[in-house]
Amino acid sequence: MPPASGNWTARPEWYEFNRMDDSMLPWSLAVLPTVRIAGRFPLDDRDFAYAYRGPTHALHVYDYDGWIRFGEQREHPLRSGDLTLSPAGGLTRYHLPRAGRHWCIHFDPVRAVGAPCAIPLHLSLGGSRARVVDAISRICGLMAASGPQSELARAAASAALQELLLTIVAHARRDQPGERTRRSDAAVEAVAALVDADIATTPAMPQLAKRVGISQNRLAVAFRRRFGTTVLRYVLARRIEHAQQLLLTTDLPVSRIGSRLGFHDPQHFDKQFRRIAGCAPGAYRCRASGS
Repeated sequence: MPPASGNWTARPEWYEFNRMDDSMLPWSLAVLPTVRIAGRFPLDDRDFAYAYRGPTHALHVYDYDGWIRFGEQREHPLRSGDLTLSPAGGLTRYHLPRAGRHWCIHFDPVRAVGAPCAIPLHLSLGGSRARVVDAISRICGLMAASGPQSELARAAASAALQELLLTIVAHARRDQPGERTRRSDAAVEAVAALVDADIATTPAMPQLAKRVGISQNRLAVAFRRRFGTTVLRYVLARRIEHAQQLLLTTDLPVSRIGSRLGFHDPQHFDKQFRRIAGCAPGAYRCRASGS
């Protein structure tokens, strides 16, 4: 962890704001942070011997295992790929069995303006680690810019850090029960939209689940809860519904309608249409026209 610069001024009012919850950092959605330091640094502290306290927040992503202590008592195990956020004015100590390196961003606290959110102080990134490290690396590159472009680069670093912090908030919320339900519901609506957007070539279940970002099992359960049927039956029903509309409003041949909706075998189209509509496509058209 790099030493705090003597040019930075501590702001006690920020620290009071940050003490609202000892496991979360309240954060404003309306104000961009100012980045002070960004890079990848070594650490070899043992037995919590050294204390770190500064006027900036410090975000870390670790490439090693160890322990972190917030304040004087609260200790948390660290695993490679974990993220921590040390609040400005707070006390942080480390114990590492072996020396290692971590990614680090120091940034100024912001005023509590606009809609708030809360960033966890300790989070396992899991599969999101690569994305977070890529974002930190990009911020490091922007902070290293010099010359006429440096001011613009630092403004971009602030915007990139705000995006990263909100990504971390979203990651932390993802596994909360209420948020899991909302996320599943949003995924189901996204799948329904994908089906309607290209009804003739709907992807298979594994591809759908991957595109909306949840597992196949969760998607299947949530989809049945929302629509009362499986994804495959929903797709079939929507295709037949659209076929009925074409039979009523066009003079397209039945085989052409089936092909347009992904039924390239006329007999298969006829069979599936009968299952849903209760009669053959031609009979449905004749019945509807009164002929």
